[in-house]
Amino acid sequence: MLCSFPYVHSAGEVLWGIANCHDDLTRYLEAWREGLIAPAMRHLGKFLYEHSNSLYLKGKVYGGWPGRQTQAKQVILWLLDPKTVQIAERAFFAYQDAPFAEELAAAADHLEAIQRRLHTSPYA
Repeated sequence: MLCSFPYVHSAGEVLWGIANCHDDLTRYLEAWREGLIAPAMRHLGKFLYEHSNSLYLKGKVYGGWPGRQTQAKQVILWLLDPKTVQIAERAFFAYQDAPFAEELAAAADHLEAIQRRLHTSPYA
């Protein structure tokens, strides 16, 4: 999925599916940050766009991931990790001339806003 954009399923759907099969999402989340491949960064942008309201307002991934709150918390902590926003920013600069550069800029902006909100929120 990280090597192809668009993909038949969204990143959120894929993560939810993985979360229902694995208790620890670390290796999957870390794979998302490896390298600066455009499709992976575009999936990050779309994931943040799809989940930004829920993350910002409720401190939760969209849908809450019933029965898999530990995995949902892993995703949130991964998003709060400064390395994640750094990779989003680096991706924008690496692809700033690409037609999807604005998607990457918006992803970095969404992520920074979510980080600011959750670092000062009772949800974090």
